[in-house]
Amino acid sequence: MKKTVTLPALFLALLLFFTGCSFGESREEVHSIAGNVLEYSDTNLILSTSTAQYQFDISNAQQMENGLVLAVGCQAVMYYTGELTNQEVIQAQGYQVSRPSAADEVVVATGNTPESSAVADLYNSMTLEQKVGQLILANYDAATAGEIAQNCHPAGFLLGSEDFAGKDAAAMAQELAPYQTLEGVGLWLGTSEEGGTVVPVSGNSTYRSFPFYSPQQIYASQGMAGFDSDTKERCELLASLGLNLNLAPVINVSTDPSQEIYSRTLGQDSELTSQYVNDVVQASLASNVEPVLKYFPAYGTTQENGIRVDDRSKEELNATDVVTYHAGVDAGAQAVLLGHCIVNCLDDTTPASLSASVISQIRTNIGFSGVLIADDVNQAGLEEYCSGSLSPAVQAVVSGADLVIASDPAAVYQQLYAAVQNGTLSQRRLMQAVVRTLTWKQSAGLAAAVE
Repeated sequence: MKKTVTLPALFLALLLFFTGCSFGESREEVHSIAGNVLEYSDTNLILSTSTAQYQFDISNAQQMENGLVLAVGCQAVMYYTGELTNQEVIQAQGYQVSRPSAADEVVVATGNTPESSAVADLYNSMTLEQKVGQLILANYDAATAGEIAQNCHPAGFLLGSEDFAGKDAAAMAQELAPYQTLEGVGLWLGTSEEGGTVVPVSGNSTYRSFPFYSPQQIYASQGMAGFDSDTKERCELLASLGLNLNLAPVINVSTDPSQEIYSRTLGQDSELTSQYVNDVVQASLASNVEPVLKYFPAYGTTQENGIRVDDRSKEELNATDVVTYHAGVDAGAQAVLLGHCIVNCLDDTTPASLSASVISQIRTNIGFSGVLIADDVNQAGLEEYCSGSLSPAVQAVVSGADLVIASDPAAVYQQLYAAVQNGTLSQRRLMQAVVRTLTWKQSAGLAAAVE
């Protein structure tokens, strides 16, 4: 990956300045690496290459080639000394960027393929209202869903047990079908069918004679071999209703029956849980129902003021939940749910769903480039953890979430739209979030031209 740079004479003086040396003095060899800008701030930049991601400290770096603007999605060449590593922050000596146009930026951000070009065209064809709507996963209510779909243009709807009650499979499918034809961009229609205690669909005897078993029950009776068939049967049921998204599996590691999350997990160590996650994710994708890994970075073991707290050390976290997230991402999962949990070893003041520093962990340490979904931003108590006058929805997206779950989607839409209008939510961050969601939809066959 590392290579020696042959620099034009134009940059020689700058590089001598970077290293603090003059002609005739020995200095460290300057190297370069090229890639796409995934994230950046005034002090840090994350560079994505075809094989890895690297975090650079640019607080003292000189930008070459005046007039070119640093932006997410642009191509960049980073100049540095020493060893290249994706485990540590690298001190950048300088950088140069290339951003021909806004449209090209979108294409670069998604990988410069025929598919990503279609995503770029789609993004550029959308109104601001439609783009803002793609930041929202709205909780479904049959009485208001049509109005929400037309006025807020959400990325999708999430259904709970009350939405399935009293309706058979045919009626449910008929109810949901029209939402997929309202606009060219298809909708995520999802639920949280985990099995065990969380069974909003199979808990209704109209759809199944008995609810799907929990991961622990399946493992106890069939071992790992049982998860493939169980997942496919579950996804087949969801798909028959018109659903294409499932907020599952729970991939947190818990071996303590006294923990609240324990019954929803495999109940085994990180190695076995990773195998379970791999099997469930692959079976879900093969069944055309998109899985969402949850909860990142942890569920929490205690509560303070209604917000969960996790007191584990970074070493403990890395040896448990982080391992299973690597497994889920490697298996092909394209979405992760950010929990409302304060993980003290990462950010002891702010829930993960609202924390830029926590969100950066999954981008840099796990290398996840897919969609990050913040849990319900209308949850009571979240406002206490927001900066200034920001709403939880705005802070979540500003901090790096790409989608937010909203039990009050109309209010959340207005908050996000106003934030874009007043500059609190930048066009750069909006583009990044929406392009990620559209790319995800493209892979699932949901993205088409907006009418």
